[in-house]
Amino acid sequence: ELALGYQAGGNELTGWITVENIDTYTFYDLNLETGMPIWATLKAYDIAGNFSDWLVSADSVIADTLAPIGYAVWDGPADSLSGDLFYSNQTDSVHFRWEYFTDDLSGISHYEARLRLQDGTHLTDWQSIIDTNHAAFGGLSLQNDDYIIGQVKAVDLAGNLSQVYESNGFRTVSYTHLAL
Repeated sequence: ELALGYQAGGNELTGWITVENIDTYTFYDLNLETGMPIWATLKAYDIAGNFSDWLVSADSVIADTLAPIGYAVWDGPADSLSGDLFYSNQTDSVHFRWEYFTDDLSGISHYEARLRLQDGTHLTDWQSIIDTNHAAFGGLSLQNDDYIIGQVKAVDLAGNLSQVYESNGFRTVSYTHLAL
């Protein structure tokens, strides 16, 4: 028999479940409390129906059902000292960066970033970003007066996704010369 509980030998989450000759078991529809340790416990029966007087419990895991939280997204390259962009003459590449994303339980695994226009049209698909807090997109064909918005979301080690956070956007200016 197999059970999940909040302590070694406990069965509060699932009760005892009879399993036969298996190496793995998947539990479904669990109502886990975030931050609580979860223990898997196994007890064995012999052919005569006598169960062992010992229980085998795995090391506990911590339930993480909370998404990461973010705060700030800015337009411009990672090394920008000028703060947030409002205009750019770059029509083939876009950079944006973010800070203050947190996940107190499992930690942040990676980020996903993409670009969109002000009207909601997506310019890129989600791009996985690991070990950094900025995204760079190249090979673009932006037009004069496009309004570009960077979007980012965090993924924690338990697979929880944050909401999508956005930069305030910037406008492209691509005139090659001005007539006076």
